[in-house]
Amino acid sequence: YLALSCVLVWLYVFLAIQPQNESTKMRNLGGIAKLTIVGCLVLCAIIYLIKNGGQTATKFTADEFKPTIGAAFAFFPALIYNVMGFDAISAIGGSNIKNPAKDLPRMIVLSLILMIGIYIIFTLAICTITPAAEIDIINGILNCFILTFDGSLGTALYVIIGLIFLYTLVSQGPAWLQASGYMAIESAENNELPKIFGKTTKKGTPLGSSVIIGIVGTTLIIIYGLLASFVGGTASDLFWTLFSFTSLIFLIPFIFCCSAFIKLRKNDKATQRGYRFPGPDWFGTLIGRFCQIVIIFTMVLFFWVPGQPIDWVTGIALAIGFLVGLGLGEIFNINRKKGCKNK
Repeated sequence: YLALSCVLVWLYVFLAIQPQNESTKMRNLGGIAKLTIVGCLVLCAIIYLIKNGGQTATKFTADEFKPTIGAAFAFFPALIYNVMGFDAISAIGGSNIKNPAKDLPRMIVLSLILMIGIYIIFTLAICTITPAAEIDIINGILNCFILTFDGSLGTALYVIIGLIFLYTLVSQGPAWLQASGYMAIESAENNELPKIFGKTTKKGTPLGSSVIIGIVGTTLIIIYGLLASFVGGTASDLFWTLFSFTSLIFLIPFIFCCSAFIKLRKNDKATQRGYRFPGPDWFGTLIGRFCQIVIIFTMVLFFWVPGQPIDWVTGIALAIGFLVGLGLGEIFNINRKKGCKNK
């Protein structure tokens, strides 16, 4: 798992420094691959129902689907994480977005509708084939093909769908890395990040930030892998720990973005922008503060889920990483202020 994770990190770095026009076809094929997985999973669920006389592995009753406080809190951070990052399209889209006032809001709404629809379909198909209590968070989708088809056919489909899923990660994941790279270039040019983050390739793609992300990602994977092998751990543990750490760092800027949105909406009305959140100022302030509360609540849930015992080892590790991230941010901010004074 560690070796494969490290290889994928650097494959992401390599793809992220490629020009957008050379990787568009690959990303589009990745979207088709996602829909292919959805279609195969639905077909798999239908075959399972036929083979089992219409009986589902999970009972679709009101009691079975009634949410519980503990489960809702446990997965709430992942749900919030899924709707983050829509802002990155502005960095990677550039001049390709012809009419931001219409295109961006439309894209966000359409993406949310598609995401919700696909998640519902995935969930229903998986629950049709796999008992809810036995769904594996890592291999839940792939295990459906093993449970539906016997012998070598199930194993072959497991591998094939797994490779298609891996392709979707390889084809579309680097786009987010590239988007953050363009943001880093802009920040470096304004002395908000060290100049190394602003290094680009000859074709203008983000080089410095991509390589730094690759180094940091590889280091985190290796360190956790060594710790996990020492104290005992699984792939699921690795996933959730790294996911929690990166999510905490990822969520911090959005708290300040909400404050910036509220302030600029009130004090900088003269500036013409690509699009504007509809409604009066008080409504914009209400939405901004509500978003901040949700983000802070989400960050707390990474450390402690109400109704469940606190994992002090994981919590302390996350806290240290969180504080280190904040400390680095403050160092960059101090350097930025020095740079502005020197100018």
